[in-house]
Amino acid sequence: MSRPTDDVLAGDATTSDHRRNRLRLPATIVVVVLAMAVSAGAAAAFVAGRSNAHDRGVILFAGDSNMALATSFINDSLSRGPNYDHYNDSYVPVFVTHFGAGVRYPDCYDAGPCASQDYWRRKLAATLTRVFPNAIVTNLGVNDARQPGTASTFGYSDFGRKIDYFMRSVPGKLPVLWLNLPCAIEPTDIRIGCMFVNRSLAAAPRRWRNLIIVQWATNANDHPEYIQTGDVHYTVAGFEAMSSLIASRLDPMFRMPR
Repeated sequence: MSRPTDDVLAGDATTSDHRRNRLRLPATIVVVVLAMAVSAGAAAAFVAGRSNAHDRGVILFAGDSNMALATSFINDSLSRGPNYDHYNDSYVPVFVTHFGAGVRYPDCYDAGPCASQDYWRRKLAATLTRVFPNAIVTNLGVNDARQPGTASTFGYSDFGRKIDYFMRSVPGKLPVLWLNLPCAIEPTDIRIGCMFVNRSLAAAPRRWRNLIIVQWATNANDHPEYIQTGDVHYTVAGFEAMSSLIASRLDPMFRMPR
C-alpha cells in the first residue's frame, strides 16, 4: 500500500479542523437554547405567581345606616370597580353597621333608657377577635350632629373625645379611615352639629397618627343630587361616589403585587 502524500495529509488535517468546528456549533446552540429555556421558565414562573385570587386587604366597615345601605356599592367598588381594576385584585370587605348609631351609642339589648353607651367598644372588641382587618373605614357622625349631648352620650358636644373613644377601641397601629360629612347638602337642622363634627375630625389626626380623614365633604358638597331631599341618607349616585372615593383612598395603601 502506497504512503499518503503530504497533500493528502494536509487535506485530512483540514477536514479534521472542519469537523471540530462543526462539533463546536451545536455546543453554542445548546448554550443559547438553555439560556432561552431559563428565561422562558422565569417568565412562566412570574406569570404563574400572579393570581386573580390575590387578597388585596381585609377592610372592616363600621358605621351607621348610610354605611349599611352602601354595602352593595362598596362591595362592587372593591371587588370589581368601574373599570374592572379590582376584578382580579379584590379586597375582602366586612361590615359592622347599626342603623341610627352615633359614636357613643347605647349597648343595652332592651329598648328604653340605657346607662351604658359602649356599643362600638363592645362590638369592635367582639368582632376583632374573629376578624383581623388591614384597615377600618367609618362614617360615624351624622346622627351625632342632631343634638348636642355630652362627651359620653349621643351628640356632637365634645366630639373630639368621642373620636378618642373610638380610636381607643381599635388596635393602635391599625389604619382608620374616617369620612367627614358633606354639611353643605345635609339637612339645615343639623348643619351646626355637622360643622362641629367636621372641625373635630380635622383636628384629630394630630392626636392619632393612624387616623386618616377621607374628604367626603370636598367631593360631595357641590352635589345635592348625592343626598335625598330633607334626609341624611344618600341617593344611588351618592353611594356610588362615596364607594369610589373609599376605593381611591385604599388603593395607594394596599397596592397589588407586580
